[in-house]
Amino acid sequence: MGLRLATAGYCIFLSMSAHAQSSTPKGWFLHDDQTPTLTLAYYDPSSGNVIFAATCTQGYSDTIIAFYPEAALAEGKKNVELALSRSASRLAFDGAAPVYNGRYTIDGQTSMEPELADLLQGGFTLAVDGQEMRVFTATEQDSAHIRKLTEACRG
Repeated sequence: MGLRLATAGYCIFLSMSAHAQSSTPKGWFLHDDQTPTLTLAYYDPSSGNVIFAATCTQGYSDTIIAFYPEAALAEGKKNVELALSRSASRLAFDGAAPVYNGRYTIDGQTSMEPELADLLQGGFTLAVDGQEMRVFTATEQDSAHIRKLTEACRG
């Protein structure tokens, strides 16, 4: 139940993305103004669009991972595999490929276990159905946002 609310809240968050370009974050940013729901979003530095997000409820490990590609990758597919990896670490889970507010999304549910926390903090490659989509890294400044999410959302 809480995770459905978190997902609905994040969809509302996406629809409210009418920020001026100058106020839009670049890179990782933690939206913690809807506590207990926390959303760690990655804003593409060139476009200002959110292209990755991790949403959870403080105190619970259930985490929604969402990827927002520029184009539909799995048209007609309802189920996909999302994978985050770095070196020998790999976390894969089932996802869906819906459209929210006219924007194509690939999302799935996992848990904020140490493996996911490590991937978020240390950087990772995101793949959809085995196809590498993007590499995400974090600066020292980004690490504080990521750490706050990973610490708050462990059950």
